[in-house]
Amino acid sequence: MSRRWIVLVGLALVSACGTADPAPTAGSPSQSAAASGDQLCGHLEQIEPQVAAATSPSDARTIVSIQVATIASSNPGLRDAIATQLDTLTTKSCPQTRQAILAKVGADSFADVVKE
Repeated sequence: MSRRWIVLVGLALVSACGTADPAPTAGSPSQSAAASGDQLCGHLEQIEPQVAAATSPSDARTIVSIQVATIASSNPGLRDAIATQLDTLTTKSCPQTRQAILAKVGADSFADVVKE
């Protein structure tokens, strides 16, 4: 099964899941972004061991793509942040986790990982 196919299926699942708009968050946009970054980083920290255990960059990319799609589908409040600010939020909120995952997948950004 090709990695592109898996990513496309994952993204299709994200699109199909949950049609309701997320509830508005309290506070300023910067507070919401910080909260989104912290939540997103919490999820990435949980998948980091799986990514680290991958036997190849291709396998690691597949894991990251599927997990990011899963995070987005199960956390409607993070969906927009993941779609538009994944790299920005992780650079600010969890640079070490971000770098560890990107090094394993052989990419410079999460945008590169999820678009393939």
